[in-house]
Amino acid sequence: MGGCIGAWTIEAYPHLFKKAVLSSPMLGLSFGKIPVPVVYAAASLKGIGEKKKNALKTVESFPKEPNFENSCDSSEVRYHYYFKKRLSDTALQTTDPSINWGKQSVRACARVTSLFWTAKIKIPVLLIQAGNDTVVKNASQDLFASRVKNCELYRVPDMKHELYMTDSYVLIPYWEKIFSFLK
Repeated sequence: MGGCIGAWTIEAYPHLFKKAVLSSPMLGLSFGKIPVPVVYAAASLKGIGEKKKNALKTVESFPKEPNFENSCDSSEVRYHYYFKKRLSDTALQTTDPSINWGKQSVRACARVTSLFWTAKIKIPVLLIQAGNDTVVKNASQDLFASRVKNCELYRVPDMKHELYMTDSYVLIPYWEKIFSFLK
């Protein structure tokens, strides 16, 4: 949700930064073929009588075995390197989102992509989009980019969500694009 929080910040405080880079920003959650309103309603119903901190799904949060194919990473070497680090440090182990997190995330994504809030962005924005992102809807990023007056959309085809975890042939141009934009 860092990208959503970043977008929210540059909308709420348009003069805080001179430029902004959003890398695979979570501006619209992807739930596969299930429409967002259905997920929101289901999360609301599931939350009735339960603690809001309960997970949206009932599986163990952090896997004990690596599963590169279902990861958000495009580089197998970098995935396994970081997975070993995460195994040895519980602070790096992620957990499933709570019911409340799911509901609030849907609401936050709708807010930051709205016409009202995107019109408040006054600085140049570089939005870097992963072409094979299964976590975030590229259509939501496209919508955001089309509504921000000075937004450059840079697409990285065939890559998964975590662009900073790609192979060097993608990572080097990625960083070059960011540093060039920030000059």
